[in-house]
Amino acid sequence: MASSKAMKNHPITSLVRQPTLWAAAFLILAGGFAAGARSNGSSQPAVAIQHDSQPVNRGALESASFSGVVKRVAPSVVKITTSTKARRVASRSNQFPGFDDPMFRQFFGGRVPEIQMPPQAGLGSGVIISADGYVVTNNHVIQGADEVLVSLDDRRELKARVVGRDPQTDIAVVKVEASDLPAITFADSSKIEVGDRVLA
Repeated sequence: MASSKAMKNHPITSLVRQPTLWAAAFLILAGGFAAGARSNGSSQPAVAIQHDSQPVNRGALESASFSGVVKRVAPSVVKITTSTKARRVASRSNQFPGFDDPMFRQFFGGRVPEIQMPPQAGLGSGVIISADGYVVTNNHVIQGADEVLVSLDDRRELKARVVGRDPQTDIAVVKVEASDLPAITFADSSKIEVGDRVLA
């Protein structure tokens, strides 16, 4: 009886095992074909991505000297000194709390009170852009100044007048009465690339 039962179960076991064996054989063959296709010289080669293995020498970048550049452009760089005279200016309403009250303003005849501003001095730098005395600087350096004085690299001090300024870009141009000044040489801006060092 046991033998008969075993005989009945044997074909079922064989049917179960055979698909498993076929699947295993198929996977082995498929893997072999894939390996052969990869090793075949006529197949399309894989694209190799190359990386730059050379590290950036940060020490060399940090120790780079700008002395040569400084020596070349130093004669074109000037010091700009400004002065503003003492003056009386109208104060802002927030400097006097309650000034907006009509009862308070009647003591000043309805006028805004003035405050005395002391003399002021400013200091900045500029660059000579032409041999006949035009100098570029920042607008905030000369804004509101009554007198502008330009100190050259050769220790000369020359009075300057403002010929133009642009508050939005913070650029201004002043003019001194002189000739044969060491104007700076402009580089070709079309050759500048992202990552280039800038000395300011």
